[in-house]
Parts: sequence; C-alpha cells; structure tokens
Amino acid sequence: VMVISGTIGNLIDRLFFQSVTDFLDFNILGYDFPVFNIADILLVIGFALFLIDMIFLRDEVKAVKELDNEDIIEEDKEEKELEENINEEETEMSDTDEGSN
Repeated sequence: VMVISGTIGNLIDRLFFQSVTDFLDFNILGYDFPVFNIADILLVIGFALFLIDMIFLRDEVKAVKELDNEDIIEEDKEEKELEENINEEETEMSDTDEGSN
C-alpha cells in the first residue's frame, strides 16, 4: 500500500505539474541531504518493509502454515475416529434393538 501510494503521489505531480515537487530539504551535520517529498518517503519505507518481509519473514510464515496444516490433519483424523465410534455404537444399538423384537 505504501509503495502504491508513493507511486500514485509522484504520478499525480508528474501529470498535473510536469515534474515532481520535492519540498523537504535538510542539512544534517554539514551534509546537504537530497531533497525529497512524502511520496518518496512512502516508496522507500514500503520497499524496505517488502525486502524485510521477503528476506526474513517468509520462512516463518511457511513454518506457521505447515504447523497449521498438521493441526488440521490431526483434527480431521480425530473427527473421523469419533464418527467411526459413533457409527459403531449406532450399529451396535440397532443390532440390540432388532434382537429384542
């Protein structure tokens, strides 16, 4: 969302004013930092977050999904066992009911 917002902000400037308006200018410890705007900030932060996600977090997401899948498989097995037990009990009950007639 940040990357798209920054891109749209710069695109609007480019379409309406034929240039991007940069208005933030800082002089930090004698270094004249490049001039930029809020759209540039959004682009840089959004892209940095994207890289962090791609490099560091994707493996964790995959691991969590695998654990969730294993839990779902275990739950499915338990449900099937319960259904089988219920079906066996119903079969036994119907057999005893038929035998009493």
